[in-house]
Amino acid sequence: MNVKRIAALVFASCMTVLLAGCGAASNNDTGSAALPAGTPTLEEIYAANTLEAYHAANIQPSLSTCLREGPDNRETNALLTLYWEEDLGLVSRFRKTDMSFRYYFTRDDVNYSAAITEDEDTVLTILADDPEQRGEKEITYAEKLFHQYSFGDYSSKEKLVSCTDSGDTYHIITDISAMSFTDSTGRTYTYTTQEYDVEKETLRILDVFRTYRFTDTDGTVKECTRSRCMTYNKKIVSLPDFMREDIIEADW
Repeated sequence: MNVKRIAALVFASCMTVLLAGCGAASNNDTGSAALPAGTPTLEEIYAANTLEAYHAANIQPSLSTCLREGPDNRETNALLTLYWEEDLGLVSRFRKTDMSFRYYFTRDDVNYSAAITEDEDTVLTILADDPEQRGEKEITYAEKLFHQYSFGDYSSKEKLVSCTDSGDTYHIITDISAMSFTDSTGRTYTYTTQEYDVEKETLRILDVFRTYRFTDTDGTVKECTRSRCMTYNKKIVSLPDFMREDIIEADW
């Protein structure tokens, strides 16, 4: 199995609002003074955090998401780890809150889910075909999970407010209020700010912190926060034995 070597070990936890730094440069128009020299644009940052960019850099990212909502701080967590495997291509390991880890991959245009039971038996499931997850891009389920739980894509509605030079990283605050919306059921999402810690050398996003207000159709209002972070490690992390033994060698 050809698991890619991994570039560096970093971990940055989500930070609270740091109203330092300043300004405006090219397409990051904030109406204030100049940003620190060399500050990247939001477009450049997002371009460095695609699945293709991670793969090209030979890193194996793990992306974690924490959503807290309401006065009781009800919490939902998700963890997604990506593997590049010679036979199966992209494999995603995914766990959300209390569910067990499952592995998602595509073979011969069929999406599979794999897990191991308490009795150490491998359970392999063919995922139902979902028109929304395939279509023009022919996106696999593993890729769909990445797009859903990574940092997303650049939006011109997001405006840079401030940037702090923190040595090896930038701490960036943006205004995402223009991204607020009401969905088809009448639920409203009112966004305020988003914060980033970005590694200077690679422009990889280490963590993101977002605040917003969710108003349900019955008028219930919840103040929410969502944080996401990425880790990548020098250690080569391989797929578990049950994947190699029971799936890669399976009779398709």
